[in-house]
Amino acid sequence: MCERYSVFMFVIRIKTHLSLALATKACHRTGWLNLYQLSGLKKPLSTRRSVVPAAMKKVSHTKPDPEECRIITEGLVELHGKPTRSSDPLEHYNLTQGHHQVYVLDSLIRTMLSQNTTDKTSIRAFRKLKETFPEWEEVRVSPNKDVEEAIREGGLSEIKTERIKLLLNHLKSTRNECSLEWLREKDTEFVKEYLGQFKGVGPKTISCTLMFALHRDDFPVDTHVLRISKDLGWIPKSASREDAYHHLNEHVPDYLKYDLHVLLVEHGKTCRYCNSRKSGSIEASKCPIKIFKAVQKSGIGNADVNNKRVKEEVGEEKLTSPTRKKIAMVKKEEDLGL
Repeated sequence: MCERYSVFMFVIRIKTHLSLALATKACHRTGWLNLYQLSGLKKPLSTRRSVVPAAMKKVSHTKPDPEECRIITEGLVELHGKPTRSSDPLEHYNLTQGHHQVYVLDSLIRTMLSQNTTDKTSIRAFRKLKETFPEWEEVRVSPNKDVEEAIREGGLSEIKTERIKLLLNHLKSTRNECSLEWLREKDTEFVKEYLGQFKGVGPKTISCTLMFALHRDDFPVDTHVLRISKDLGWIPKSASREDAYHHLNEHVPDYLKYDLHVLLVEHGKTCRYCNSRKSGSIEASKCPIKIFKAVQKSGIGNADVNNKRVKEEVGEEKLTSPTRKKIAMVKKEEDLGL
């Protein structure tokens, strides 16, 4: 009897195990709630499939090289001015460190609110959220509808509220406080791994937090950076934003990452040549991106892109043979010191 009972229980355990395995597989396939979703976390980064950009596999893509990054940055600095880590309207004065800084959690949630909307709108939504709930603990314990109302101007308020509260609840349960200041002591890879587990926190959101709040050398890729990078041939046309993020972070020199990112975003918004709507305050003839492409096409080298006389010669013209001769003459005169 005991032997038959043992066999029976063994069969039950096997069936239960198989049922759970099939159910778990079905949940992953259909997107139903699983343990990670219930906790507010995505699948941990360490267990995800390694992302190797397919578009990068097809070609030996070595662009941009450091010299190209330097030239583009210098051209944009001449046009827009050098970016400075100026006083952020949301930063505070750190008495311990003796300087201004942005709270890490503030920066993260502010960037989450910027998804699918403009910077101005997201900042207004963030300000209203902080005015309504000065402390993150207040956001965590308040009814969803009150938080949604505070950030409604930024759009997708229900989704963003759910994600923010899941983040705050996780911090409270694991750290006993709604704060991410402890990440300042962690290395960049740990920060990426940790923040990447939360729903609504992708590579761009993490990268912005790293660069603006933690002052790490990282290169966020937004819609403007992606568009201009493709136009420059720095990434294939088929590359996704995540592909571009991994590729450009490997190729853009650390010392240029902050300046180049800020300048490309500003330029993408204001240049008529680079703006997706072909509108803006900057004439196409003054665009360093356009000039860089034209001079590269002429075959006379990158070093002349920021030369004032070369830019005057290129202007709105196409690089016809006479124009190439003019540029070559300018190059020769510069070499001779004329």
